[in-house]
Amino acid sequence: VEVLSQAWSEGAKYGYRNSQFSVLAPTGCATPDTLVLTDKGLRRLGTLGDVDGQKWQDVEFRVQTDQGPQDATKFYINGVDSVIKLQTKNGYRFRATLKHRIKVVDKNGNWVWKRMHAIEEGDVVPIKMGGMIGDPVAVALPSMESLDPRATPVVVPGFMTREFAELLGAFMANGSLHKKNIRISVFKQDQTLIERTVGMFDSLFGLKATVEPDSQSDEMVYVVANSTPLVRWWKAAGFAKIKPHAKHVGKGWISHVPDAVLATNDPLIYAAFIRGVADHDGTVSAGCPEFMNKSEDFVNDLKVMAMALGLPTSIRSTIGGIGGKPIWRARLVNYHY
Repeated sequence: VEVLSQAWSEGAKYGYRNSQFSVLAPTGCATPDTLVLTDKGLRRLGTLGDVDGQKWQDVEFRVQTDQGPQDATKFYINGVDSVIKLQTKNGYRFRATLKHRIKVVDKNGNWVWKRMHAIEEGDVVPIKMGGMIGDPVAVALPSMESLDPRATPVVVPGFMTREFAELLGAFMANGSLHKKNIRISVFKQDQTLIERTVGMFDSLFGLKATVEPDSQSDEMVYVVANSTPLVRWWKAAGFAKIKPHAKHVGKGWISHVPDAVLATNDPLIYAAFIRGVADHDGTVSAGCPEFMNKSEDFVNDLKVMAMALGLPTSIRSTIGGIGGKPIWRARLVNYHY
C-alpha cells in the first residue's frame, strides 16, 4: 500500500472531527465521510451517531467485520486530530487518525493489526468483496406538500426505487439544476438513452421532458424537465449536487451519492445508481467497462458501492475537460465485454 499524508486545506486550519462505533475503548478514528457496511446499508460514519452530541452514544445496528457481522453498541466522539490517507494500488482509500488500527498481511506474511502511521509499502490490506448484510430498507422520500404546500402539484415517488436511483445516477454524472428545470446531457447519437431518460421523467414525475440542443457541443443534447416545484423538491430532498465551498456560484458543483440511496441497503438500487452514472458518463476501455467523474471523492464512493456488490475496480486519472482538469476513472477489474 501507499501511505500519503492527507492535508486538506480546511483541516490544516481547523482540524478534523472524528468518530467511531465500538464495544471497546477507542484506539483511533476514521473520518465522518468514511462509508461503513452495516445492516442499514452503506452509511457514512458521521451519520451513524450525532457528531455534535455526547462523547458516548448508544446505538443499535450490525456492522460487517473480518469476523462476520457484529453488533455495534456505542458511537464514540473522539474530538479533533490529524488524519492521513491510506491508498492501495487499486485505488481503494481510507482516511483515519494516526493511531487508528487496521488488519493487514505484512511483508512476512503475518496477519496483524497495525496503526495507520505504521503501515508500510508492501503491506497487503485485504478488502471484502460483497458482504452486504441485512434486508433492503424502504426509504421514504418527502412529499411535495410537506416541502412546498403552495406548489403546483407534481407527482414525486414516495420511496427510493431502482428507476429513481438510476435517474439520480444520470443526474450526478451529467446533470445540472437550474431555477426552472433539471437538465441531463446525453450524447445525441444515443437515441436509446435519450428515450430512456425522457421516459424516466415521465414515469417518475408525470413530466414530458423535451430534448434540446447543447449550444456548447455539437455532439450532445439536453433532456430537459421543466418544473420549478420539482427543482425545489429536488434540492430540499438532498438530490442536488454540492457546492465546493459556501460562496461558490456558477458551474463546478460536486457530485455525490445521496444518503437516501445508501440507506436502502438494496443491491439492486445500488446497481441502478451506478448504471445511471456509467450510462451517462462511462465507456468501455480495452474491453473493460469504466465510469468516470471529475470528483475523486465521488468516484471513490462508487468504488465502495461496487465493492459491496462484489465488483472490484481499479482507479486512474486522465486529463480532460475545460481547463485540463483530472477526470477520475474507475474500471471494473477482470470484466470484459
